[in-house]
Amino acid sequence: MSRQYGKKNVPFALELRYNGIIYRRIQVISMNNSSMDSFSAKISPVPQQRIMDRLDLLMTRKDFGGAEKHLLYWLDEAKRGNDLRGQLTVLNELIGFYRKTGRRAEAFDSADKALALLREPESDGLIGTGTTCVNIATAYSAFGEYEKSLTYFDRALRIY
Repeated sequence: MSRQYGKKNVPFALELRYNGIIYRRIQVISMNNSSMDSFSAKISPVPQQRIMDRLDLLMTRKDFGGAEKHLLYWLDEAKRGNDLRGQLTVLNELIGFYRKTGRRAEAFDSADKALALLREPESDGLIGTGTTCVNIATAYSAFGEYEKSLTYFDRALRIY
């Protein structure tokens, strides 16, 4: 949306706040009055060390249901906070969790979500890219998908 001042369209920003996080949606108007929406949001990182510590405790207690709920909760929080690193970390843990518990479909679904994140422009240079490739390769290997596994091991090797 833009406001008209005379014959010019002037872009403006609408600021929204939720739980201390500021989100902005800005519409940019070009000279020919076509518009392109862009969305930027402040990153609100999830507490990765705390997530891992709690996961370790749940796994030690063999509370697999609790561990899954814990990871899914923090994945949702990372998404809400626009925390790509946090999402990637939690997805990596979900891939491993589902592999360990023999849940093929969920492991591959988590792998697909992690790969989609790696295609985001903001993911360039994320240190977890190689780790994600190794985790995906390990999951594919564990479920007998050896050709796909080699693809991701090769990709990880190129990164490292």
